[in-house]
Amino acid sequence: MQPYALRIQVLEADRIGNPLGKMDTATIAGGVRLDAAGAPVSYFIYDQHPGSAQAVGARAFRGEWVDRIGNRSGRRRVLHHFRKQRPGAVRGVPYLAPVIDCIKQISRYTEAEIMAAVVTSYMTVFIETPEGTPSGVFQGETKQEEESGEIGLGMASVVGLAPGEKANMVNPGRPNPNFEPFILAVIKQIGMGLGLPYELLLKQFNASYSSSKAALLDAWAYFRGVRNWLALSFCQPIYETWMTEAVATGRIEAPGYFSDPLMRWAYTRAAWPGDSMGSIDPKDEVAAYVAAIDARLMTRERAMWELFSDSFDDKYSQMKSEHDRLQADGILPVPKAGAPAPPQNKPPEEPQT
Repeated sequence: MQPYALRIQVLEADRIGNPLGKMDTATIAGGVRLDAAGAPVSYFIYDQHPGSAQAVGARAFRGEWVDRIGNRSGRRRVLHHFRKQRPGAVRGVPYLAPVIDCIKQISRYTEAEIMAAVVTSYMTVFIETPEGTPSGVFQGETKQEEESGEIGLGMASVVGLAPGEKANMVNPGRPNPNFEPFILAVIKQIGMGLGLPYELLLKQFNASYSSSKAALLDAWAYFRGVRNWLALSFCQPIYETWMTEAVATGRIEAPGYFSDPLMRWAYTRAAWPGDSMGSIDPKDEVAAYVAAIDARLMTRERAMWELFSDSFDDKYSQMKSEHDRLQADGILPVPKAGAPAPPQNKPPEEPQT
């Protein structure tokens, strides 16, 4: 049994559209109803996906209007999760929209090259006889061609020719040596359109450490921006809604939550670090983090997040417990030669009266 009434339903963008598939108007655009100021008021949600097998005719565009803000609670009922790239935009742009044509052309080009390579691999022998009929050895193997009047290439096929006919063999030069450079050039354009280095797009890091590291850093500059947008637009509102229900039902005690906006902001503060970037050279990168911590340029909590996607507060108790057990049994790691002695924890001095 679930203790909370909050439920989240994720809807595909195609299920939001104008009633009966009508054209946009001054107040309805892309399934979004706008007020006089151009702010979204409600959304028209189809009962089923317009492209499903059950969506035939007018049934493909049946649905209902759902208000963005609940009348009783005053809280959001619909989270329209999209990146607003232009002022006044009411719908978002798909992530692959800038490069979808390039992806389709790559698919067509690849299929054409594969087919050309397959045709080139066929070995066909043309036999010319004085009577224009196959010899006895191959009698019957070209019956289908004789009946249809067509001559085609095939795997290990033998084709008879009439007197005076010649077979001119053409070498198309497959596999095409320019296939891979051309594909890589198009993939680089796709990477630029998506904001991703092509090394990461291909998952091939054949260059030096510096180049690979630069590609990862460039990609993570984009990933952090998307992650921050995702947290603020999707994760944080859902967390705040859950927290409001938990306080309202008495499962969590939070004095001042409903009366003081600053207290409510303090209660609902949250960090959404996500996964770590990973490491190409863990030894040097950990040493860099340690140096940044010792120089007071970074907190241990931030370093723990970026290296291992863990919370320092959650790991501290476990690390302290392990250290105390190793110290009690006398099996702490021996410091390396020349390393400074570990600091000794001294009991706090009694205040002088």
